[in-house]
Amino acid sequence: DKVTSIGKNAFKGCDNATIYVVKGSYAEKHVKTLDNVKMKYRYMTSLKLTETSLSLELGSTTKLSYKYSPSAIYNKNVKFKSSDEKILKVTEKGTIKGISCGTVTVTCTANDGSGKTATCTVKVVPANVKNVKTYSVKKDSFKLKWDKAEGATSYLIKKYDTKDKKWVTFLKTSKTACSVTNLEPGTSVRFAIKAYTKVGSTTYYSPAYTHYTGKTSSPD
Repeated sequence: DKVTSIGKNAFKGCDNATIYVVKGSYAEKHVKTLDNVKMKYRYMTSLKLTETSLSLELGSTTKLSYKYSPSAIYNKNVKFKSSDEKILKVTEKGTIKGISCGTVTVTCTANDGSGKTATCTVKVVPANVKNVKTYSVKKDSFKLKWDKAEGATSYLIKKYDTKDKKWVTFLKTSKTACSVTNLEPGTSVRFAIKAYTKVGSTTYYSPAYTHYTGKTSSPD
């Protein structure tokens, strides 16, 4: 596609040759004037998405990118399609947006007639938990609350066990608040909260745990 000059007799004697060109190029114009060679356009021989699987928070967007070969082809455009637009929408340029929790396949197809395709499996998951706070703080207890995470129906709460030095499941709840009791005055407790929902037989978790440290009031 970068050729700007071809000699008059460059293909003299090449009667069995097939020359592949880029549409609109100087080479295309030149080869069209020749009677002894065949001309074809260069198509994609390989098409790949840079991501073959990913998780996307409900309501958020990201753009899928792709790679192809060879680098010089006459049509570099592709089209994208979601297997279920009620779960995930995709634009012509590959920007995807999570609409509801679930799993879809996004297919990228070459527009040059080569038939090359590439796919990416996308899981749309609930948003991460935000704005965790303590309230009703006492010497031996406090309460936790947080904003409802988009797409979530339940929450998994883990508490850090300082004795065994590991995270343990504290509570699973459909509410956006819980009580923490039987504590010592001035005690700090570390929590990790993840949102989730179930669609059919599949459970979808938010991308990350939200960490928070609560503390009881100090002794008199």
